[in-house]
Amino acid sequence: MKAILICPAEGLSGQLEASLAGAPGVAIIRRLDSYPDPSDLVRVLRAHAPEAAFVAVSDPEKFAQAVEVLKATIPGVVIVAIHDAADPGVLVDLIRLGVHDFITLPADSGAIESLLERVRAHLARRSPEWPATDRLYTFVPSKPGVGASTIALNTALALSRTPELKTLLIDFDLNLGVQAFMLKINTAPCVLDACECAAKLDENLWHNVVAHAGNLDVLHAGAVEPGQRIEPAQIRHLLEFLRRNYDVIVADVSGNMEKYSIELMQESKSIFLVCTPELPALHLARRKTRLLEALELQERLHLLLNRVHSRAAVSASDVEEIVGLPVFASFPNDYAEVHKAVTRGEAVAGGRLAKAFAGFSGVLSHKKPPAAQRKRFIEHFAVLPARYGFRA
Repeated sequence: MKAILICPAEGLSGQLEASLAGAPGVAIIRRLDSYPDPSDLVRVLRAHAPEAAFVAVSDPEKFAQAVEVLKATIPGVVIVAIHDAADPGVLVDLIRLGVHDFITLPADSGAIESLLERVRAHLARRSPEWPATDRLYTFVPSKPGVGASTIALNTALALSRTPELKTLLIDFDLNLGVQAFMLKINTAPCVLDACECAAKLDENLWHNVVAHAGNLDVLHAGAVEPGQRIEPAQIRHLLEFLRRNYDVIVADVSGNMEKYSIELMQESKSIFLVCTPELPALHLARRKTRLLEALELQERLHLLLNRVHSRAAVSASDVEEIVGLPVFASFPNDYAEVHKAVTRGEAVAGGRLAKAFAGFSGVLSHKKPPAAQRKRFIEHFAVLPARYGFRA
């Protein structure tokens, strides 16, 4: 059982930790020596995902505030009040606040054992419900150079501008990752550092690892280090932490279909396979489509057609026939705007391409849900015939 301790009184916290030291199956994973601000407490809870919280009743007003944040952030978390006296008036207030249990310190081993049995019984009846997003979007290139990283970056930047939508961009291309270059990020920590400490990430460690580009948090690929790999277990630990701390996660992968990339796709809400209307890119898109179908990921797989122009030799129907997927969305060819954006280290800001990124991110943020009676997404932003819509 993982628990946090919020206790401004050093004597009380020391007594509780000493009492729990010999108790099997319980660990204090975070100790707060003062009542935190509500926003700070939320960050601690999302970082550690405790099952129980021991909170001192030193300041009734701040205690009540902490209890409300605990109940709102993690429904089902067991809240145990600790005090140095069994005051009947305090007990009545605790019941009114919805506190699950109470213990007076110092306490003997029998009282501690009885308390832990009651806490475990609470947890058996109802497990804590940690907030976790399902909006993990992975962008996969059919081949290098089709613009998957550009689409992932501009989509993430657009999502990060949505109010109250905390967004993270991760570059998982360990050999050819370009997100740090495109955003002019020079910080040393990278995705490998995050993966190596994934099992012990907390709010302080994460602050030292993640970089920022405006409202967007970025975990870049770092320097090229041949032979470096990420274990699937590290991906799982990292995603557990990230899902609790972000509303949307955008992942840019290499397209080499490494084991960790497959693990990431299996955890994704949607997988966006990016290609251009050129035969080599379409051929490789088809091969990757077959691979992902064999892994039973076809329901999450969507085709994005990049660098579309009116004189393309391959038609939209040819694209869908070759790849075996309907076109979910397309993006017009605009090298000039992309070049300006990369030079500035910012999002594409002008032309039809910027409009396409805004519309696409609106769909992913659920701000513009598809509706049958309205124009299809691709009719607004693509140069494809109007009959080619996107798959919901």
